[in-house]
Amino acid sequence: MDLNLLDILSIENFNIRAIADYWLESYKNDEASATTDLLILLYCAAGAKPFTRVSVKDLCPEQLFILKSNAYENFKERISQAAFNNFVNFIDFILFRNSIEFFTNKKFMEIIQKTLQAFAEDDRIPYRLVSVVVGIKLMSSALLIDAYRKEELNSLRNSIRELGRESCGKFDKLISDGNGEIYEKIAKRKEKMFQRVKTLQKYNFCFKLIFMNLFPSLFEEALRSHEVEIRRHCHMEVGLWINFVKLDYVGKRLFLIFCKIMNDPEDELREMAVKNYLQCLQCNLESTLNAEVLAKILRILFKRVHDCRDEIKIYALKCLNIIDRCKMFSPNKVETIFHLIFHKQREVSSEAGYFLHRRIHSAVANTCEDGVEQISKKYISEIVLFSQECNDNCSEEFLIDALINKSKFLTDWSAWIKLLEEDVFVNDDIYVEHIMSLMSCTLKLANTGTVPVGRNAKKEKSTPSIISKNIEESSRTFKESIENLWLKFISKDRIFHKLLKCVRYLMFKEVDVMFISGFALKFEFFLKDSRDLALRSECAVGFAMFCRNIRVVNCENAIIERHIDDVTEILENICDSTIKKITRKTIEKHFEQTIETAALHSLQDIAESMCWNLLFDDASEIISSNLECDIKIARLFLIVCFMRIMWISVFLIARNFETSFVHIETVYQQKLEDACGQFFLKLHEISRYPNAELENTVRKIILWLKKLSDSIEENRGLSFLMYSNYF
Repeated sequence: MDLNLLDILSIENFNIRAIADYWLESYKNDEASATTDLLILLYCAAGAKPFTRVSVKDLCPEQLFILKSNAYENFKERISQAAFNNFVNFIDFILFRNSIEFFTNKKFMEIIQKTLQAFAEDDRIPYRLVSVVVGIKLMSSALLIDAYRKEELNSLRNSIRELGRESCGKFDKLISDGNGEIYEKIAKRKEKMFQRVKTLQKYNFCFKLIFMNLFPSLFEEALRSHEVEIRRHCHMEVGLWINFVKLDYVGKRLFLIFCKIMNDPEDELREMAVKNYLQCLQCNLESTLNAEVLAKILRILFKRVHDCRDEIKIYALKCLNIIDRCKMFSPNKVETIFHLIFHKQREVSSEAGYFLHRRIHSAVANTCEDGVEQISKKYISEIVLFSQECNDNCSEEFLIDALINKSKFLTDWSAWIKLLEEDVFVNDDIYVEHIMSLMSCTLKLANTGTVPVGRNAKKEKSTPSIISKNIEESSRTFKESIENLWLKFISKDRIFHKLLKCVRYLMFKEVDVMFISGFALKFEFFLKDSRDLALRSECAVGFAMFCRNIRVVNCENAIIERHIDDVTEILENICDSTIKKITRKTIEKHFEQTIETAALHSLQDIAESMCWNLLFDDASEIISSNLECDIKIARLFLIVCFMRIMWISVFLIARNFETSFVHIETVYQQKLEDACGQFFLKLHEISRYPNAELENTVRKIILWLKKLSDSIEENRGLSFLMYSNYF
């Protein structure tokens, strides 16, 4: 009795492996009988748990008739996911286990082809692409045969092309969600077959014949389809094979088709193609394939580089770095890559930074013959020049963040210092300022491991051990040179401001009384003499971080207690005079400009949550533990934290807003709100401590806040800085 394979496949819970094993065994004993009974044996064995060796002869005609009737009814009501799933998995397993007999068995191939045709012709079935899927699987299995005559391969090719043409016609749009999962399951199983890839090298004739004739023909037809699902299966299949194919075997034709895949309008499919190409390049670095093909693919990769998804950018950049290793492309073909260094996504910028690092390092290594120190200096000089050539809106922190874990030269601190000490740049303040600015960015990122504000990162780059090592090495190097740099640049405000920022991220572990006293005195004198509010603000933060350093390394606070008292008094006077000026109707232009600089740096500090958090947390800890010996430091930290909020408030008030709208980026505004909330709650908590010094400091801060609040209300705006909400 004849049963249709579709009837059988509609039944769920197939034991595919058991059925296939049993059928293969019977096939070896009696090929003709096994082929004839294939469909019935499949059906009869489908429901057996555990699998038993059921023969057609064991079933009476009545039983077969009942089984057949039930199957047809089931098929009519729901030609299901199970039918497609069972069919593809059964064929996959049979071909994987032993392909040679089935490719040469016309009856078996006829059964398969008729079943494919049935799937393709039935409009109720949303699986027209089954002929493409199984057709490609048949071609894949053909690679493992020991002998295969050309005419038989051509016959199979024609049959599959015909089915492929059918599948690429009217495709039912009701593709079920399960299709992708089914195909992924097939793909995973096929990966096991690829472990035998060494076997393929024995069959160069068959290998070339299939890839030069069969694959391109089928893919060209499938890629013309308007259905995304068909194109997706082509992408997945070429992705599986591309890792195991030598480019010289494939030739240009398949790769030109691959170029079309990378031009797919769907972002997901373009991303898949770029991933596949990257993997292919990794396996074929020494390929003799014409560079024009790679150049064409490169142009396609970066055709939409600015508007494509970040994942595509990442894989495209990795491809570019591999191609660059092959020495196939000149720098002028990849200029657009440098713009991606300033991309908001760290993974994208890191790959772009690696590209820049390799090019600069290669150029520097060829010109320097005096050892690592000279290479480091030259490398840093090139980075500085690159930074100068970038647009003004290109963040220096973004640049350093993209390079910091790609280049060991950036953390060669002695090279930075020697570059600053060279007299050749003594009259080039702009260049020196760029060096100092990049050095402060490098110190911050290397010694803290933070992510620049505005940049997104899936994971941190630096480990605690690396950060600790950077802090130790940089602090030791700068301790020997900080005095010379201080004296050299103290008269140049913009450069000195960058130097003060560097001091924040140093931690001097081996210090003596002379160094502590002398360095503290430098801060005190500068705060007294300077009239630039931005510099005085930065100096206050630097001194606070220095005092924190002294406290952390368990040095005697008595050494700098006098300096702490003097500096705290100076800072209180600065706060008092600044708030008095802001209440006047006329504000000096110079005052507004210097306030703006201080405010922008304060906003950046709060958004970074670095120095602000360290000082605020330490002050909270000292106050909570009621350590009398550290109360002076706690007062200093509170004043410095307040000053960061004060500069922002004073600047916004000085702008004399006429509306309630103030444009501050969301990330900054949220951080500012959080910082203000924490600070005011801590003030409320401190007010309950029985300490005269702390009480006096808190009273002053609250008085200043009240004046700021009144000024804010007068200007009818800045609702997120309405301090009165916290009083």
